[in-house]
Amino acid sequence: MTQSPTVSVIIPTYNGARWLGGCLDSVLRQSVVPSEVIVINDASTDDTAAVLREFAAHITVVQHASQQGIGAARNSGLRRANGEFLAFLDHDDLWLPHKLADQLALARSQSDLTVIHADAEEFGDEGIIHRSFFEVFPGLRNSAGIFEEIVHRSVPLMSTVLVRADFLRRHRLDFDAAASGVDDVGLFLQIAALGGQFGYIDAILARRRLHAHNLSKVHLNRFEKRIVLYGHLLERLNDAAPEHRQALRWGLRHAHFRVGEWHWGQQRLEEARRHFRAAWGADRVGCRAALFGLASCLPGGLVQRLQQTKRRWQTRLDSAPAA
Repeated sequence: MTQSPTVSVIIPTYNGARWLGGCLDSVLRQSVVPSEVIVINDASTDDTAAVLREFAAHITVVQHASQQGIGAARNSGLRRANGEFLAFLDHDDLWLPHKLADQLALARSQSDLTVIHADAEEFGDEGIIHRSFFEVFPGLRNSAGIFEEIVHRSVPLMSTVLVRADFLRRHRLDFDAAASGVDDVGLFLQIAALGGQFGYIDAILARRRLHAHNLSKVHLNRFEKRIVLYGHLLERLNDAAPEHRQALRWGLRHAHFRVGEWHWGQQRLEEARRHFRAAWGADRVGCRAALFGLASCLPGGLVQRLQQTKRRWQTRLDSAPAA
């Protein structure tokens, strides 16, 4: 039998004591045991340290003196990792027992793959919410168009990803700490722009927990950080394919529009206009930005009535039966 490649598991955590034990159990019960499990405690203030002590014999803990964000925490894990492959897991998610084994088998059979991701079940305290992440975002099955898919629609779930470490080391890639919360988006886009190949396993290998504290649910933070991220990527990826740079420019304008839309809803009209101006362009996003920009110049009372009308229409659309 050939020896399994070494796998470093990187788990950032901040105040995740409620879920961290189950997360670590799911890693240590893998049919292929990882060579190292690195947990980055990003200055938690709950009982995270006590949970980590329970697993001390099986994990390496990196302690941050102050909270730095999930991107910086993942980078701390990258710097400590020695494995041939890197696997990432969020502290509130779980792996199925054969997750690493299935991905390593695919990695052996297709040595050109840089990133291997998989489907996941999404659940919460009330039970299963989505039985398949891929059914919600089927474009993730299109590996050839993964760059545009990530910018326009969806991102492989970080807790399902296995990455060849030598690709990151060779290209000196890490997570954009200034774009914490969408730092995974930046890493995947850089890998794709530099020619890294994405593959996937069309089976559920992880369980993603949805709850009120998911970073991806914070609308304003998510799009503000995308403005930062896409600006950085346009500077770094000067030699990227024209279609990739075009997608990044669209993503930057779309993020500006979404942030402007949030400020418009909060009656912060001057800030909204600034973002709408940055979102203008000759497409649907640009046309909507122009309309919202014009609307934000109206008297405050009229803007408020427009917002109420928009909310009523959105409520009707959301409650309408599916065709």
